[in-house]
Amino acid sequence: MTKIRSADLGPGTFSREANKGLMERLGYDHVPVPMVEHIDIAEGIPADADMGVIAYYNAIGGLVQENLDDIYENNLNILDLIRIPVEFRLVGLRDGDAAERSEHGKIYSHPKALQQCRHYIRKNYRGHKQESVASTAAGLDSILQDSTGMALVRPEAIEGKPEYVIVDEAVARARHGYKNFTDFFLVSDHNGIQYAPNKSYKSMVAVTPHYDEKGLLANILNVIGHVHHINNTCIHSRPALDDVMIEGQQAQMFYIEMQVNPTDPRFMRCVDNLKSLLPNKEGLETVRVLGSYFDPNAGWNVKTGYAPK
Repeated sequence: MTKIRSADLGPGTFSREANKGLMERLGYDHVPVPMVEHIDIAEGIPADADMGVIAYYNAIGGLVQENLDDIYENNLNILDLIRIPVEFRLVGLRDGDAAERSEHGKIYSHPKALQQCRHYIRKNYRGHKQESVASTAAGLDSILQDSTGMALVRPEAIEGKPEYVIVDEAVARARHGYKNFTDFFLVSDHNGIQYAPNKSYKSMVAVTPHYDEKGLLANILNVIGHVHHINNTCIHSRPALDDVMIEGQQAQMFYIEMQVNPTDPRFMRCVDNLKSLLPNKEGLETVRVLGSYFDPNAGWNVKTGYAPK
């Protein structure tokens, strides 16, 4: 049987860990396809990969807006989700100048890792330059070229690599002592997942109204919550990606996450009602089902994460 080509950001990244976990959960025999950035994954399906792993949400940084937009604009389906606990280590070269590194060393990592660690960096390395690279693992390559530099990486990234030394272990944690994590979507250009009717899932729709009126958003949420008794767990708004014109203002769109199994009849009735409330105009969709996925909050403790298996 042909192995599934599943794209991620390469060895040593949280993305690769998410890829491995999702493939094991779904029972897929796969070959990982490393890519440079998340947008390469979104645009590389199906030519270069059958599926891909894309970061969606982080406990510190929140929504990864550009990745969700890439899923929408490339007409991808969300097949599943996995939550990866996130820890960082600040590392340098073992043979590097420790004093110079501490005083002036540039810090390399993925932009989202730098964002998640910004309070730590501001407190301990104020004034040090930061440089964004394609992935946390790419930060290790950067300090090979900059012997006084440091990289923010996942702990496993330096296992078996004696050329690196840990500068600091206590780097980033979510507010109030909560455990940091990143949720990753598994996406594809089609959806062949058989969702178990007795399991807890979330489902996401993208809604782009083509008109505005007082209480429109309230009416949308009323259809979900009061008409069909579905819990709306999250809503993200942004300027509309489609070419929608509403006189006197910039059109908006909403990514709406619901606590509902896709096999539940309430879900499709809810989607149909939303389409009736927001009819298509000029060939543009107003309501698109993006997909359904495992509810990562099932069994998750905000202080300690998942219980050991």
